[in-house]
Amino acid sequence: MRQESDPGDRQYEFTEADKKKFKEDPEYLLQFRKKIEAEINSLFGMYQQGSEMSNAFRDVITKEMHRRLGPGHEELKKFIIPTWSPGCRRISPGDGYLEALVKPNVTPVFSGIKKIVAEGIVTEDGKTHPMDILVCATGFQVAFRPAFKVINGDGVTLDEDWGSGPNLYLGLSAPRFPNFYTIVVSLILVTLLTLDLFTNCCRDLAQPGPAVPSSHLSKLASSMPSK
Repeated sequence: MRQESDPGDRQYEFTEADKKKFKEDPEYLLQFRKKIEAEINSLFGMYQQGSEMSNAFRDVITKEMHRRLGPGHEELKKFIIPTWSPGCRRISPGDGYLEALVKPNVTPVFSGIKKIVAEGIVTEDGKTHPMDILVCATGFQVAFRPAFKVINGDGVTLDEDWGSGPNLYLGLSAPRFPNFYTIVVSLILVTLLTLDLFTNCCRDLAQPGPAVPSSHLSKLASSMPSK
């Protein structure tokens, strides 16, 4: 097993021989890519809350984050190490991120920003933090709601129908919005299967006859919760 090293050195770099092999042997490159994809897809069970794999990954991720942050830094650990199951949000931060937070020249601030002043920022605990540069990275929407307005056949918008939270069948389709689909998992195989379902649904809707969802959509509709 490879010994742990500086996070910046943990990314694999392909040798010139590797690159030459990829260029001259397309089949080898294809199998290499498929192997990576298969390895990633094999971990899908991690996203099934309460499963053996999910619990095991949660334990591994927690221990790994503790290891990377090192001894001490208890307030930071309490703030940043997740208490939810893997997949609820992004998996443990990438190489170098946690290590940067515990550098001698870095001071994590846990209080929210109250106001911006000429010297820097004032946090809610009353402290002023002098600074030369303030990088704003706010405004990211983590909800499933699209930035555009979606209206169903009854004239109801998606925002109105969902109210305080999203309502999706298996994270794929919205009740009462039969041609509105979402992709919420980045795994390649799951994305392809999801797109296949969407395509079949659209084909059903395009068939001549009564404007009633058939086959795939009917199965979805029968399982969808009602408000």
